[in-house]
Amino acid sequence: MLSPFFNVSKFVIDEWNELPVTIDYKFNSEEKNHSMEIIKKKSNFPVTQKVTFDNKVGDCSLLVRYSDAASILPGLPREIAKYDIKAAKLKHAGDRDHKFKFVLMVSNNIHQIPCLENAQITEEWTEEKKVPKAKPAPAKEEKKDAPVEGAEAVPAEP
Repeated sequence: MLSPFFNVSKFVIDEWNELPVTIDYKFNSEEKNHSMEIIKKKSNFPVTQKVTFDNKVGDCSLLVRYSDAASILPGLPREIAKYDIKAAKLKHAGDRDHKFKFVLMVSNNIHQIPCLENAQITEEWTEEKKVPKAKPAPAKEEKKDAPVEGAEAVPAEP
């Protein structure tokens, strides 16, 4: 491509994922195990997938593994990583208008290795502040007989 004597057409290389990735998770407050395929076969990589859970504070176990449909070499384990995520402490848990979300970010990096990038809690709340009413300023009394500054006083006629 750098030689002036040869013409090479331009090309683009698209890399895609050959092995689909699934996460298995179980919140300690629930009995049921859940499973979700987050990185599909033939999707581009590197990629980061965001999984959001409403009204969860963490307190779960997470298993990142290759999906059952993945064709990996015999003898290699399907499990990639296991994480135990502790419960988060919420700042405004008692508020009436308090909403929170538990967010997991799982990435498939440039080496096509899936891993947990981040686990975080997002809190939303509405706060009302009472502003005291301002008291009206007292009215100023004007003196009618006071001379204006800089003016000469005129004596009253007898």
